[in-house]
Amino acid sequence: MFFNPKMAILIFLLLGLLLIRRVVAEPKPKVEVSQETVKNVLRYRDLINLYARSEGLDPALVAAIIHWESGGDPEATEPKNGTPLSYGLMQVNYLTALDMGMPRALEPKALFDPATNIKYGTKYLRWLLNRYNGDLDYSLSAYNQGPGNLARYGITNWKYINGVKALWERYKELLVSRTPRGAEREF
Repeated sequence: MFFNPKMAILIFLLLGLLLIRRVVAEPKPKVEVSQETVKNVLRYRDLINLYARSEGLDPALVAAIIHWESGGDPEATEPKNGTPLSYGLMQVNYLTALDMGMPRALEPKALFDPATNIKYGTKYLRWLLNRYNGDLDYSLSAYNQGPGNLARYGITNWKYINGVKALWERYKELLVSRTPRGAEREF
């Protein structure tokens, strides 16, 4: 059989490009933006503004995470084996909240309080952005699947990342339409 090195390199490059396109450029999901969910999220606009700004985050990004994670339901949980793993608006894990400075005297149910939840959810998001040098894709991936899983498997949750980004753009539009020209953007 005749071996053509140029053809082998070309095939290798084409396969590599296909793989990169599959991994890096997952199609953007169509994100349903229910007006009811938007209303649920915007009920917490003052807390979102307060804690997002205290961590140097865009409030629209925090609103997008709340939208995706809980639909604006402060009682939302993510159960694992019948026991809640994550709690509240930003679906914050209790151990993560403790790592972010939540007093140990507080029980996991304290994360159902919107102020407590948003405070420690934004602290965690800021910590992730610092850890991953501002890389939003890595930070959102770690927020969703955990830094350990991100290190082990790489980014596997493009639907989540692209969904939050699409919602972020939508919340930016909502905020711009509600903000007087020249004013600092808030809900």
